[in-house]
Amino acid sequence: HQEVPYGFKVDAFLHAQEEGYELAFWLDSSCILVNELPWDELEDRGYWLHAEGWTVGQWINEEARGILNLTREQAGKMTLMEGKIIGLDLTHPIGRDFLREWKHYRDEGAFNGSWEDHRHDITVGGVLSHRMSLELNHNAVVIGPPGSPTTSSTIVLAAGL
Repeated sequence: HQEVPYGFKVDAFLHAQEEGYELAFWLDSSCILVNELPWDELEDRGYWLHAEGWTVGQWINEEARGILNLTREQAGKMTLMEGKIIGLDLTHPIGRDFLREWKHYRDEGAFNGSWEDHRHDITVGGVLSHRMSLELNHNAVVIGPPGSPTTSSTIVLAAGL
């Protein structure tokens, strides 16, 4: 984690794929499930990703911009992907392509950098979701302590870090 921040998320999906799983969700350990995971939507679309609320431009370092071949202006127009809940259909072309590209850019060093100016896996995920024209979900993540108000569209309450 110190050498490749959040690279283990890619490894978790790859391990699930190697074990023969078709559908997989990543949930951060801080997440409390408050409604069912959207398995049907994941299977239909090949992915289930959520918007984070920032732009990639606000959370990408210079090294990653170079690896991803992005200008500052381009990055500023891309939505940062939420990292607390990520779903991939490991048999669907979109899910497989996302995972392959996510791994590629992790291995090229685009996850690397300080937490002060870079968001590692979700920065790269935001770029990939933009390039692949993937729709990001909204309103499914609430950040707050246990017992925080949620709605029928809330899937997880991120109650930790």
